[in-house]
Amino acid sequence: MLDQATRLRELASSVSDRNVTTKKIVLEQPPVPRVAAGKIIAITSGKGGVGKTNFVTNVALQLAKFKKKVIIVDLDLGLANVDILLNLTPKYNIEDVIRGRKSVEEVILEGPQGVKLLPGGSGISRLADLDDQERNNFIKGFTTLKETYDYILLDTAAGISKNVIEFVLIADEAIVVTTPEPTAITDAYAAIKIIGKRNKDMDVYVLFNMVQSEHEAQMYFKKINQVIRQFLNMSVTYLGYIIDDQCVKQSIMRRKAFSIAYPFSHATRSVHLAARQVIKHFQAGEQRSPSILDRFRKIFG
Repeated sequence: MLDQATRLRELASSVSDRNVTTKKIVLEQPPVPRVAAGKIIAITSGKGGVGKTNFVTNVALQLAKFKKKVIIVDLDLGLANVDILLNLTPKYNIEDVIRGRKSVEEVILEGPQGVKLLPGGSGISRLADLDDQERNNFIKGFTTLKETYDYILLDTAAGISKNVIEFVLIADEAIVVTTPEPTAITDAYAAIKIIGKRNKDMDVYVLFNMVQSEHEAQMYFKKINQVIRQFLNMSVTYLGYIIDDQCVKQSIMRRKAFSIAYPFSHATRSVHLAARQVIKHFQAGEQRSPSILDRFRKIFG
């Protein structure tokens, strides 16, 4: 019987069909109702460099095209660059909210297509050490976001540190971004394993970035899900894929989101379809229990 490590190595070293799809790009509006209450979605990754922040930024822009009120909360202290992709210059950040110097509304910036950004700050790295007033300020800010926006996208740092996992556990759902690279798949598995141990009821979705075709993404997802089912006694859901498109790298050099710089690219079509899946899966009225307040109390004390 193959052990867990062997199965992961087989998955990570698999050879896939690298043929690029050449479907005509058609961006359609999904016939879905407006979300009545905000969904907090944590976007994370086991490994850095898999395009997590790029995905967060562009899926937010696509959700905004569907007339959704979207805000990105930048929780990536090390490599935070959502503001760069949205061409914004933060003056204040979430630490000003925690300290009580500013309200959450005063810190939020508006980017292209109405997408909002709550910039990160070093204060969120010490959540466990906040005093009662600071913790209340933090919880109040998140409660306001949940009451105001359809989707609150948490762009966490990469890795499986304590802070990263705690932010994931705050959310209603989690999206793990990975690539076909062997180490990325292994690290994504590790992140999913920890999330499942901390909250077995949390729905986890997987998105494959930098793939050559939808077929490749689905093939890798099927394999990683088989390993997860076998060794973790849980399952994850396929959210979508982003084509490995040269325009993505070019847009970063231009300091723009690729769905704005190259609206008819294959990468934009991919993230458009992923946004449709977000709307499909993350519906209103299906709020997690316990409440957002109880989740913060349980995680941060």
